[in-house]
Amino acid sequence: MVVIWVAAFAIFLAAVSLIAAFRVRALRIQSQQDAVVDSEQTPETTEPEAVTEQTPETTEQTPEIIEQGAASEQVEEIVDPAVWRAENSGGLGMPGQPDWEEQGLTLIAHRGYSSEFPENTMPAFEGALDIGVDYIETDVQMTKDGRLVLFHDDDLVRITGVEGVVSDYTYEELSAMDAGSWFDSAHEGVRIPTLEELLLVLRDSDCRLYLELKDIGDVDGFEEKVLREVEQYGMLDRCVFASFRYGYLEHLKTLDPDVKILYNTSSADAALTEQYPAEYYGLYKQIATNEVIEAIHASGATAYIWTVNTPEELIAAKTAGADGIVTNYSGLMKVLRYQAYSFITDNYARSITLPGLYEPELPQECDDMVWQGLTLAGDGSLVVSAYSKSGQNSILYVMDQTGRLQSIVDTGTKAHMGGIAYDSARDLLWMTGETGTVWAAPWSAVSDGDLSGDAVVSFDAGLLNHNGSKVASFLGVNGDRLYVGSYVDGAAGRLNCYDISDAGNPQLLSTVVIPERIQGVTFSTDEATGSTYMYLSQSWQVADAYLLKYEYRDETAVYAVPLERHLLPEGAEQILAASDGFYILFESAARPYRATARIVNDQIYVLQFGILSSAAGEAPLPSGN
Repeated sequence: MVVIWVAAFAIFLAAVSLIAAFRVRALRIQSQQDAVVDSEQTPETTEPEAVTEQTPETTEQTPEIIEQGAASEQVEEIVDPAVWRAENSGGLGMPGQPDWEEQGLTLIAHRGYSSEFPENTMPAFEGALDIGVDYIETDVQMTKDGRLVLFHDDDLVRITGVEGVVSDYTYEELSAMDAGSWFDSAHEGVRIPTLEELLLVLRDSDCRLYLELKDIGDVDGFEEKVLREVEQYGMLDRCVFASFRYGYLEHLKTLDPDVKILYNTSSADAALTEQYPAEYYGLYKQIATNEVIEAIHASGATAYIWTVNTPEELIAAKTAGADGIVTNYSGLMKVLRYQAYSFITDNYARSITLPGLYEPELPQECDDMVWQGLTLAGDGSLVVSAYSKSGQNSILYVMDQTGRLQSIVDTGTKAHMGGIAYDSARDLLWMTGETGTVWAAPWSAVSDGDLSGDAVVSFDAGLLNHNGSKVASFLGVNGDRLYVGSYVDGAAGRLNCYDISDAGNPQLLSTVVIPERIQGVTFSTDEATGSTYMYLSQSWQVADAYLLKYEYRDETAVYAVPLERHLLPEGAEQILAASDGFYILFESAARPYRATARIVNDQIYVLQFGILSSAAGEAPLPSGN
């Protein structure tokens, strides 16, 4: 019995020691956290002249330290970012970057960037070059007077509304036809281009040409003329001559045995390479089986699949062993073709092309804009914020649910606008402003296109970045709470939580520690368990980005190791959990970044995964596309 009592007393002492150790550790972390937060708060508020200063009262709150994962205790600012990241590996820092050496499928723009521009026109070809494809696929035919033009259909009706075929008309007659209005009235007057025009553009690029000779029958000199023109512009080494009519390809080989030919087919078996020898094959997606592609590879040839326009078709092409894909959606497939970004591919619901890129006749200022934020307004509008790289102004792009641009609204501020959030309970649009301010305006003011003098509230968030400058880098709304965060490079960031039940007088509830380089925040709730989850987007320059998931609790003060971490392409900005999906905005396609972007990503992605309850403060976007 004595032995039992002695053992029990020893266990009791060990438990007391363990509890004391935990209390000491919690107090040490809390002390560090308080010191950092205090150092970042600024007592004076600097506001734009157009808005009225209303500094929120602070509600004192000392949250209990409950770390997410094995959080580092080192949360104060550190001078050397490299040292800080090394000590916070897998925690508050940026996770280690994978070696990005994967070779994605060859990307071939079908008739140019034909989802964004009228097919087989110079805008479509220039758009494909702009987004950075490997090949441009196009169709060559011959006019009545022997000119080579780029046009797909057997007749002209679908594209131009004119009866007849290309060979019925001279080049001058074809040039007078409208080849753009069928796609969108904004492209009225776009004409049918010549092969020479495309070759002139391609000659000084790295892009290759997938040139399909349309079956126009036995026309003397057709193949010779095509070959001669390609050779004239020095493109033979970067051109693959394709056709469904194998006789054209055989003739080209007799003219020049070194040319590369591609046989297009919509029916094939393993004997394809013996019946129709070629260096390349273009396979219709429904007949592109492993057996056929293995036979193509066994012959030393390359297999491309057409026309791959959805993630499901892309996955099927990869599974079959294809070397490349022909697609109308060059911007989308430019990202999804890489296995590294399978999180997007596997959870893809739809995507929306970023505004200000491809719409004709936009204000010149759009060329200088960099996207930062997005939100869904109560009337179903999708709103994207952008700031001028040269520091001129910040704007809002207002679109419908399909991504069609409705208006451009000047916010009246020159701030590096980092985030926006629609507040459905109060019908307000919350925005980050200049020198670390946050302000809100009625949605009706945005709809009217005039935000001057319409601020309901404006206040200093009291946050600093790594340079010691005031910032309000991003924000999000969840019910009656507004969250405002700081982007910090080389140290932990901060996230303020405000009670906005009285929108004109926000109350600061808490400040918590978040990882470095955070660009966006959003929330979702599991209605079955009542648990709330916080998602953060983490991004820096051309490095791969991440989506981080945490369980959100009021008592948590440090968010370090996430419950889930998903790899994303570079340039991830604001994120948004809505009823129809999870929205992710990227900035890498912005004109100021195009020259240095590793992947020019021009899509807003809507994903469906896990818990996707609509954030309480955000209005859901009506489903459909």
